[in-house]
Amino acid sequence: MATITVSAAVYASNNTGRDVTAFCQAIVNTGSDDIPVNNTSFQDPDKGQKKYFTITFSVSGGPLQYMGAEEGTTLDLVP
Repeated sequence: MATITVSAAVYASNNTGRDVTAFCQAIVNTGSDDIPVNNTSFQDPDKGQKKYFTITFSVSGGPLQYMGAEEGTTLDLVP
């Protein structure tokens, strides 16, 4: 099983954002590689505005990878 290490994760609008690195690391620590990108998971940093999500991570000590997703999706870190 691959080990995922989250270096940084942000859930944000164009106005403001929230550091969600620890939350994402907690998800992958359970063995899941799917990150739900929504206000329920991350708490809404800017009500009424469209949000996006970015994450930087490595898999089993490999190179850093960068991915992003829009609000309302689920991001699969290891497809």
